[in-house]
Amino acid sequence: MAVEKQSPGQHLVAEILAEMEAAGVVPDAKEEALLATACQIVDRLDALERIIERDGELVVGAGGLMRVHPAIPEHRQLAVSLPKVLAGIVVGDSTSGAAKNPDKVRAARVRWDRRDNLREAQAARAGL
Repeated sequence: MAVEKQSPGQHLVAEILAEMEAAGVVPDAKEEALLATACQIVDRLDALERIIERDGELVVGAGGLMRVHPAIPEHRQLAVSLPKVLAGIVVGDSTSGAAKNPDKVRAARVRWDRRDNLREAQAARAGL
């Protein structure tokens, strides 16, 4: 039985799904669509890279002038789009947020306590 080779996009999606499974996260419908889009983008980037490698970065136009291969701007645009698509996919627990720095939490608590004590003292003096 032959093992079918994964495309670069399929490989990326498989890795992301493995990370999600390890984190106990199941992709929702939006993330499934984003994963499919990411797969298409990565596969298209791979195809464009092979075309550019085959033809070179510069091509001779109809007038005999050298110009940038038309695949290069397309590649650039897709390369910019990929991180935006991937940003919509939550691999870990998105509800917990970033871990808080305990030193900063302690410093903030001291400031709030000082403010509260000052207000209580002012209220006590105003009541006299």
